[in-house]
Amino acid sequence: MATNAEPDKIVEQLTGIEEKMTKTLEASELVRKTGEEIKELDAERERKYNELTAKVAEIEGNGGKVSKALSARLEDFERRYGRANGPDGTREPELTTQKAVGAIFEDWAKDNSAFLSDARVPGNRVRKSNSIILDGVSFARQHQAIVLLRHNGITPTNENIQKALQLSDATRFAPVFRDANVMPISRSRLVMRSMMQTRSTGNSNSFEYLLYHGAGENTPLACDSVTSTTTTATLTTTAAHSLRVGDWIKVAGAADAGYNGYFRVVTVPTATTCTYTIAAATPDTTTGTIVYTHLSRFGAAAGVAEAGAKPQAKVFPELKEGSCQVKAHYFKVTRQAMDDIQGISSDLNTWGVQGIAEIEEDELLYGAGTSTALQGILGLTAIQSRTQDDTSDKGRVSAYRKAMTDVELSGGMATGIVMHPIQYEGIELAFGLDDHFIYEAVDGRVWRIPTAVTKRIAPGTALVGDFSSAILYERQGTNISFADQNEDDFINNLLAVRFEERIGVAWQRPEMFVNLTITT
Repeated sequence: MATNAEPDKIVEQLTGIEEKMTKTLEASELVRKTGEEIKELDAERERKYNELTAKVAEIEGNGGKVSKALSARLEDFERRYGRANGPDGTREPELTTQKAVGAIFEDWAKDNSAFLSDARVPGNRVRKSNSIILDGVSFARQHQAIVLLRHNGITPTNENIQKALQLSDATRFAPVFRDANVMPISRSRLVMRSMMQTRSTGNSNSFEYLLYHGAGENTPLACDSVTSTTTTATLTTTAAHSLRVGDWIKVAGAADAGYNGYFRVVTVPTATTCTYTIAAATPDTTTGTIVYTHLSRFGAAAGVAEAGAKPQAKVFPELKEGSCQVKAHYFKVTRQAMDDIQGISSDLNTWGVQGIAEIEEDELLYGAGTSTALQGILGLTAIQSRTQDDTSDKGRVSAYRKAMTDVELSGGMATGIVMHPIQYEGIELAFGLDDHFIYEAVDGRVWRIPTAVTKRIAPGTALVGDFSSAILYERQGTNISFADQNEDDFINNLLAVRFEERIGVAWQRPEMFVNLTITT
């Protein structure tokens, strides 16, 4: 009489076979004979599985009881081998088309002689003319595809496996894994919303936020004069500047443009003077309301002796209030069109939501900040500005990188760029003297930074900034409503389709954004 010890021993043997199959498939280099090894292991696994089920049936037929652990292992084997009970309680038929990974690949390779020929080309890591060496990851992905197909109740035929792997063509075994039942979705372009924090206002239409300002990194401070000797400019500040050699400063307001711009401090002769390097063709003195901005320091933090007084930060937060505004539009369509035209609902959703997104994008850039319009970042006076200083292709690409530095010098870290499609084209088509493309905007990024390409920003303008300092408040996301009681729509068999959202925006640190002017 069979006992539980006999099936337990078979379970151990089955587990050992499966482990051996896994190790074979995970080998770093697979040769052609791997297919035969997997077939032999698969056949042995099948024999052991049949032996196990026979032993269990014998125990139960003789009135014996199978242990819970053994029942669980048997159920696990049945599920993975496609022999678990179906929804109606009956045993599902065996998937006769199921093959081991190695066998499936071997069959596939025999039908694709072009692949075999290509795989034996020198430089393809082929050691022998009758061997094919492939990365183990290809087999691992095919095995993953089989598991996915079976989980979804799909027979793992060669055709279904290739669909699941989405082979690039018939002569390459280079799979890209995806869900067998979901078509691949192309990358959508970023919008400004994608790069901003989004917070819900709950049940309130208003919100509070902190606007940071004061004598920080972006606060212009007064100067008494600027003079120069050849290329050395001397800046005299009204109050002690606390600058050190190597600090960055921004000088503005001088009548002679050569004194204005971003400079690194060369020397600090006194507490109210410092020097920086300028171009030689500059007058010895200049006029104007000259100011400077200390870009390398924030607030007033300093080392303090024990029991000593702490300095008060020069930057301070101001509590501000904002409110969400409605952005909406609607379409009218006949009932017949809704009933008869296939895909019309999808089209209406696409254009309706896109229209909301466009007005949202426009106001985030240029909004006047009124009761019905958001406050646009480009309309704030604290935002930085920069103009492309070199009209060459190299200068055009470099301008974005320099604007990123401006953001960093203001205390932020550039997390996004917004530009017009024409400017994006200018980056991708910029080339050097040897006719090679200078820069390739890869996967929607410029200089490693996510980039939103939108027609809502003016051609020749780009926005570079730390979008983590901006918050988009959402009282109500884009929603869709239908009605036929508007005006005389019911009589005319018309349906109004309305798209609407309620949002607000807070720009906490406008100085961390740069309005970049691109010249061509």
